[in-house]
Amino acid sequence: MIEAIADGRHAAISIDRYLRGENLRLARDVQLKAIEEPQRGKYDRTARAQMAYLEPKKRVKNFSEVQKGLAKGILVQEAKRCISCGTCCVQTCPYDVMQFNHEATKAVKCDLCVEKRQRNEVPACYAICPTRCIFWGDPKKFAGSYSIL
Repeated sequence: MIEAIADGRHAAISIDRYLRGENLRLARDVQLKAIEEPQRGKYDRTARAQMAYLEPKKRVKNFSEVQKGLAKGILVQEAKRCISCGTCCVQTCPYDVMQFNHEATKAVKCDLCVEKRQRNEVPACYAICPTRCIFWGDPKKFAGSYSIL
């Protein structure tokens, strides 16, 4: 089953390269080296800034913005946090299905590690992410977040 998923992934990559007019054989024979320890030293480990929201009681009777936004200084810091590494989490995925969206410059997390949540474990992609850009846990906890990857 895992090999079929991997073959489908390779086929999708080839189709995408064909449609973009890129070389279909590019990086096909590259042997990837397993990441033993991510290089976290150059990345800011500051937690993601939390968006301020208008309280539900106050927003019930008006049309004001719900999200209050972030100050310019905080926005600059947040922009520095996103490193678009696209490699640590993708290469660590035990199912080999996590993808990196080059247009959005973001990794796209799968849902195959859902059983880990049931065992109170974290998926490999979350554990290795140098800036904690990947959310993991109870979806209700992130209902107020301004961005979910």
